[in-house]
Amino acid sequence: MDEIEHWRSRTMNLKALTTRLTEKTLKKIIEVLHRANSSYLAGFKELEEKIRFGYEEANDNLQCLSILQAPCKAIENAQPKEIPKLLPEVLNNVRMIWECSRYYNTDDKMKSLLTKISNQIIHRCRAKINKQDMYGANVEKCIADLDECIECCNQFREISKKMQRMIVQFSNKKPSSTNNNKEDTIYAENEAFIQRCRDLKEICEG
Repeated sequence: MDEIEHWRSRTMNLKALTTRLTEKTLKKIIEVLHRANSSYLAGFKELEEKIRFGYEEANDNLQCLSILQAPCKAIENAQPKEIPKLLPEVLNNVRMIWECSRYYNTDDKMKSLLTKISNQIIHRCRAKINKQDMYGANVEKCIADLDECIECCNQFREISKKMQRMIVQFSNKKPSSTNNNKEDTIYAENEAFIQRCRDLKEICEG
C-alpha cells in the first residue's frame, strides 16, 4: 500500500508540473528564449522532457500497481491462517504487472515489490503473537499462534516460488540470471522471522 501511495503522490505532483508546461505564458517565455538563442533553453528542454517522461512512468506504474490494492487491503485485515488463500490472487497480479508494465517490470522492482509483500505478511503475523501469552497467560495459545505464523510464511515462499517457475516456463519475458541467482534475498526477512518464531516456540515449550 505504501508503494501504491508513493506512485499516486508522484503522479499527482508530476501531472501538476506537466499541466504548467502547457500554459500560454510559459510558451511565450520559451518563444522569447528561442529567438534570443538563450543558453537556458537547452537546460529547460531537458528538464521538460524529464518531467513528461516521469509523469508517464509514474502514471503507468500507478495503473499497474492499482490491481494490488484490493487484495493487499484484504491481507491487512486477515489473520495469518487466512493469508495463504489470498496469496494466489496477489502473486498472480504481480505476474500481470511483470508481463504488462512498461516501466515496473524490471528485476529490481519485482524483487522490491515481493519483499514489500513479504514484510506486510510479517507485520500481520507479528500482530497475532501476544507476548503476554508467551509469558504465561496462555502458553498453549501462543504456541498455536506461532505455528500459524510459521505456516503462513512458509506458504508465502512456496506460492511465490511457484509463481516464479510459471514465469520462467510460460512468459515471453524472462527474469535475468542474476535475479534467479539472488532470489533468496527476497525471502531473507521471511526466513529470519520464521526462525524467530521457532525460537519463541522453544521458550514456550520450556
